[in-house]
Amino acid sequence: MRRLFVVAAVLCVVIVLAAALQGAATFTAPRWDTSWRIAPSDLPERPAFDNADQSASPAPTPVHGAAHVNPLLVIVVLALIAVVVLAYILFRLRQRTPRRFTTSLTGAPQGDGGEVASTPAAEADVPPAVIRRGIAHALVQIREERPPGDAIIAAWLGLEESAEDSGLHRRPAETAAEFTAAAIARLGAEHEVRELLALYQGVRFGGHRATAADVVRATAYLETLRERWS
Repeated sequence: MRRLFVVAAVLCVVIVLAAALQGAATFTAPRWDTSWRIAPSDLPERPAFDNADQSASPAPTPVHGAAHVNPLLVIVVLALIAVVVLAYILFRLRQRTPRRFTTSLTGAPQGDGGEVASTPAAEADVPPAVIRRGIAHALVQIREERPPGDAIIAAWLGLEESAEDSGLHRRPAETAAEFTAAAIARLGAEHEVRELLALYQGVRFGGHRATAADVVRATAYLETLRERWS
């Protein structure tokens, strides 16, 4: 699908650019057909002039307009190129959004004990009561009768609410998912946070069709988090 999009965009640019390079249409003076002749006897007699050597006026010279590039077409080409580039950038960003969320946990530098490197949110004094309340709310959400995907999304959003209520300040470049993961992660619970985040991202952004088994896994991860925060 991506290759088809790029090829179509390139073809559009080439077609419009070719039309621009042809220039605007030009028109020349009329060209008369002089292949036919009139017999001299059929011509009327011309009156004599005193100035016999008066020269005839020169024949008009055909005007040939020089080919030039239409400025309007150049603007159209540049605008089309800008739109194509912008659409491609947005397409790439949309594909990389779930992966970027996971980077803070899976790709971050790790300490000597293998724990996820701490962030300003993780280093701060996180109120345990707020996080415990958020985990309990997430467990209620995931156990309600609803489609598996909706249950997983609702559970993670419950964790995000508790992270926001904790009083911690999110960095400008930090996403809500990264902020929540850093707030609820504790030593020994990084694996559960990573798996919960991966499930949430897969369902909401990656097109993953969640199953009942995914709900069971997410519930187990939340139970482990509740034990870590008890």
